Amino acid sequence: MNKLTIIGNLTRDPETTKTNDGKDYTKFGVAVQRKFKKDDGTHETDFFNCTAWGKIGTEIIMKYCKKGNKIAITGRIESNKKDDKTYWDVTVEDVELIGGKKDETETETKTELKPIDDDTLPF
Repeated sequence: MNKLTIIGNLTRDPETTKTNDGKDYTKFGVAVQRKFKKDDGTHETDFFNCTAWGKIGTEIIMKYCKKGNKIAITGRIESNKKDDKTYWDVTVEDVELIGGKKDETETETKTELKPIDDDTLPF
């Protein structure tokens, strides 16, 4: 069984594209902070590239998520080789939005989450 569940913050705004045969898919990144602290008191963070197909991507993630939002996803993990390196990608099968509901009258969503510095991302 290949099943992965992660809870983390989006590292970038989601982007939707289509395959050559017209299927929608949405790509985004999720950063997950490890539970235990290192000797210097900081946490290590794992980064996952995620792909959501169809309605999960276009009707949920694209509509309600942006960089910094907290999200829980369940999916399967896949390895991909590029330039003699192995990358781990997640194909999203289910998603749950975590946090407050966005007020339609607000132009920005207020959250207590800290944004992730793009300069520290490995991709």
